[in-house]
Amino acid sequence: MSQLAHSFRPPFSRFVVAALLSVSSFLAPAFESQAAGAGRGEKYAFLVGVKEYDKNELRSLPYPERDVEELSKVLVNAGYRPENVVLLTQKVGATKARALPMADNIRRELAAILADRTEDDTVLIAFAGHGVQFQGTDENFFCPMDAKLGDRKTLVSMAAIYEDLGKCKAGTKVLLVDACRNDPRSDNSRARSEVQLESVTRP
Repeated sequence: MSQLAHSFRPPFSRFVVAALLSVSSFLAPAFESQAAGAGRGEKYAFLVGVKEYDKNELRSLPYPERDVEELSKVLVNAGYRPENVVLLTQKVGATKARALPMADNIRRELAAILADRTEDDTVLIAFAGHGVQFQGTDENFFCPMDAKLGDRKTLVSMAAIYEDLGKCKAGTKVLLVDACRNDPRSDNSRARSEVQLESVTRP
């Protein structure tokens, strides 16, 4: 249900294009059903983009924030209510602290958007930023803006996201993840000597 990919891409990211294709292919049946049911269900989106990281932990990225901003516009134009599109970026968080893409905020806001959904509802979740996989494990983690590789509690477990989605009662659920798993650490990362990561890149 998720796609892990490189973060190195052209200015108008393939992430938005992939999201459009996913929305079209996965959600078309749900949209048709909702159109026939005249408003029985709602469409919700939870979008997280992390551009700037602690320079002592991870390299910053140029595109994730803009990617999710563009995706939010696409979704609103496609019929999502603006109040049902939750956007967590450092840009939005500059004026609304709970919108900062920090681990606790991500967990809290995601729990809120998944709660009380019904079979007629649609939920789309998208993450853009760094991702890591530690050597010796198969579990993947998304890196929020306050990520510290030496403390996994500061990372967002994708296994936990899958579990939360499995419990959500929405009839249609889509997860999009654009997070490279090559070495994201900055050259002066404090975790460089103590944390071993898998380096997984696209051909």
